[in-house]
Amino acid sequence: MHNLAMIEADRGNYGTAAPWFTSAASHRLTYSQVKPATLYSRGRGVERDLGEAFKWLGLAAKKRNLDARKHLTDVARLLNDLAFEFAEDAIRSFVAEP
Repeated sequence: MHNLAMIEADRGNYGTAAPWFTSAASHRLTYSQVKPATLYSRGRGVERDLGEAFKWLGLAAKKRNLDARKHLTDVARLLNDLAFEFAEDAIRSFVAEP
């Protein structure tokens, strides 16, 4: 999944890459969790959604991903209080795909 997403992203096909990255991320592939966060934070191939970006960064940061930790604070600063709480709840309630 992640490799297919990378091929599409390298071609600039972010809309095609996004579901593949999200699927890989849903299976707890840490590096893949950073990729949809980047797409959501920039609105590439998906509608810009900082809460969704924060969720994926937060999940990757919990696994000690340094890139995620670095960007998590930046995205958190852009969220309003309600969006921040919603994103934190999404991290707490995340259940990986089998």
